[in-house]
Amino acid sequence: MVYQKMTTREKLIQEINQSPDSVIEELLDFLLFIKSRRNRVEDEVISESAAESFRQGWYDVVNGNTLPVSELWEGIDAE
Repeated sequence: MVYQKMTTREKLIQEINQSPDSVIEELLDFLLFIKSRRNRVEDEVISESAAESFRQGWYDVVNGNTLPVSELWEGIDAE
């Protein structure tokens, strides 16, 4: 098979078009697996970021690095 200046998507579509249904079914399962795994990794990164933010906030509370609620909105003009 000769690929001339085709994008990866075009190459994949060409291969799909030349493959039997049984291969297409396996390919679909594999593609869905890869997408699912990528979403889990992205969710884990977000979760770790949230966990780090919580840890930092807890550290600030424990060490007294907080402001009284009465001062939180001081100087903010709501219009």
